[in-house]
Amino acid sequence: MRLTSDDWIDCVSLESPPVLVSNDTSLSLRTNEAYTRLEMARHPRLRQIWDHIIGNITLNPSKVVIQIPSDLTSGREHLLIPLAAYLLEYPVGYVPLDTNQTIFLSNTPLDVYECVLEDAGEEFTLLKFSCPQCVSQSAARLAPDEVRRKLVDRFQPRLEAVDHPGRLEVRHTQETLPRVSL
Repeated sequence: MRLTSDDWIDCVSLESPPVLVSNDTSLSLRTNEAYTRLEMARHPRLRQIWDHIIGNITLNPSKVVIQIPSDLTSGREHLLIPLAAYLLEYPVGYVPLDTNQTIFLSNTPLDVYECVLEDAGEEFTLLKFSCPQCVSQSAARLAPDEVRRKLVDRFQPRLEAVDHPGRLEVRHTQETLPRVSL
């Protein structure tokens, strides 16, 4: 796993209404030449979890499963959500307010993106995520055309590097749901 310092992920605090977390409050991390930016200023425990994961990857890069000790997450399970978004390479990561928050983005208009690999008439969803429209309208880098471009720029070269014969399609829809699962 190669981590870089690009500004790939933007974190969205799940307040009402949702707000983009300013990059000024982000904490840059450097661990064994692995760089990332995650919204950690308000959640310093994320750094301990991140350091644990990087330490395990460094010790055994072929290890597929990394168990995070419960003492790092107990009562703070909600902090794993933006971390998962980063590891799954979602350009938008949600940050719940706390562990007790169980309803997310209820009836909030969303921009929904789906990266689909098409090959020989078959489709495979590579990733699917959303961004609240109120956030994407307030940040040019999260405008639908920009997000679609970023997704193609990120994943198309990887497909070409392995001679994938199909094509990548990035679909954008707008949806409003009673609630969103994280």
